[in-house]
Amino acid sequence: MLEMGWRSLSFDLGEWVQQYAVRRYGGKSEALSRAWHILQTTLYTVSSVSKSQVEVRPAITMNKPYSSNTTALVEAWRLFVQGSSEVKPVGPFQYDLVDVTRQALLNLFTDFHSLFMVAYQRYQLHHVNSSLEFKSIVSPMMEIIEDLDKLLGSDINFLLGTWTETARSWGDTVEEKNQLELNARNQVTLWGPRGNIEDYASKNGWSGLVGDYYMSRWQLFVSRLQDSIDKGKSMVGCHY
Repeated sequence: MLEMGWRSLSFDLGEWVQQYAVRRYGGKSEALSRAWHILQTTLYTVSSVSKSQVEVRPAITMNKPYSSNTTALVEAWRLFVQGSSEVKPVGPFQYDLVDVTRQALLNLFTDFHSLFMVAYQRYQLHHVNSSLEFKSIVSPMMEIIEDLDKLLGSDINFLLGTWTETARSWGDTVEEKNQLELNARNQVTLWGPRGNIEDYASKNGWSGLVGDYYMSRWQLFVSRLQDSIDKGKSMVGCHY
């Protein structure tokens, strides 16, 4: 959009995207050209975005994040991995590879959550002890969150610490620095002293926030849910 102010003629968007990929990575890669074509014609056609299930308060029934084509994303990810041997795997390329992988893991979490929901509903509706099935689904869900946090930790642009350290840098005294860090943490979690707009500014792309805050929240939720199944009772939301 910013370029349009300097253009007097229309241009081919597909060709522009291909040239952008070359400029961004400092060289041409057939695999990355194909990856960007997939992103342009599928995910980048989406007019709205929604939060991932990892970053919002856990629940048995959750809205599925809108996705134009999860299969296309996996293919784009495969091409990014393939293209890592054709360009320098640093800087912009590393950022994009982490970002595409992040979204692929979030989509995979959504798939497992659908199985998670069905397993618990089977227990509720048919009184079938689905404890073993439930555990077999929960385990990979937690592994996905753990892998996501490790992935994000590989690039400085995806660190919670970058956010908090920047906030602290504005303070002159230790007290000011601590208060600024508290405010920064509060903004991306509770957004207020009592969770006034909880998860309003959530970030599924920050290591530290994913591994500590979101992981702990999901672990607490599934442990309470597992306990309710083991005892043959229904989950009481207020207990969580």
